Amino acid sequence: MPSVKSLLTARHSKAVINQINDHIGYDEALFEELLAVFLGDDEELARQAAWVFSDVAPRFPMRCYQKWPELLALTIRPNTHDAIKRGFFRALQHLEPPEAYLGETVQLCFDQLLNRQAAIAIRVFAMTGLVNMVQQLPELKTEIRLLLEDELPYASAGFISRARREMRRL
Repeated sequence: MPSVKSLLTARHSKAVINQINDHIGYDEALFEELLAVFLGDDEELARQAAWVFSDVAPRFPMRCYQKWPELLALTIRPNTHDAIKRGFFRALQHLEPPEAYLGETVQLCFDQLLNRQAAIAIRVFAMTGLVNMVQQLPELKTEIRLLLEDELPYASAGFISRARREMRRL
């Protein structure tokens, strides 16, 4: 069996990503290998791993929770590539943050949501993550709604569409 790292260095395409997803399946050792690449120092390889991570992370929530501090640190590190942030926030839509890191995760999502310089995908994934966290912190509901309403006049079509959908969920 080829390693996750060797598969990631192949041509980057949806077909290759699907092949890696299938290769990892529910194998924790392969997911650990993917996590090591995603959290590693090779940014080019981490960017390749980000797409796969966002797809397979929901299959391994406990492994993600064990690495939560590193995942948070990765997203706030200066000059982190948008692909890496996008991978984390896309996965966050399907994960419930560990209680010990809930406050930091909420703050990180608010920071990304309010950052008009951030890529729209990152902002909308952070938005969905925040709305999902309302289950754990219902007091956020009003604040999120007000924030989204304030952002709508300045937002792109994609942001507006997601904001309206998420406001219905609130």
